[in-house]
Amino acid sequence: MAITYTFKVNKIEVAPSLDGLENVVTRVRYDYIGIDEEGNEATFAGATPMPAPDAENYKPLEQLVESDVISWLEATADKEHMQYRIEKEISEKVS
Repeated sequence: MAITYTFKVNKIEVAPSLDGLENVVTRVRYDYIGIDEEGNEATFAGATPMPAPDAENYKPLEQLVESDVISWLEATADKEHMQYRIEKEISEKVS
């Protein structure tokens, strides 16, 4: 079963100040959505803590775009677990 997965960012939690930086993203709440080729859909609601920022590559909240946050989720969220749960839910719907 081929499933296409996408992140939808719902909320960004921010520390006003952290390690000398301002408006640092500390956690992201999101939906991880899977849709199969027949249009069957399942969603995993997740929250992932973000690693401490690197001062050299730091972007304050005001400069972030959704693709920045999604790239962090791609790198840090447990996609294997979420995909397993989504695949199981879709399988249960179609059987």
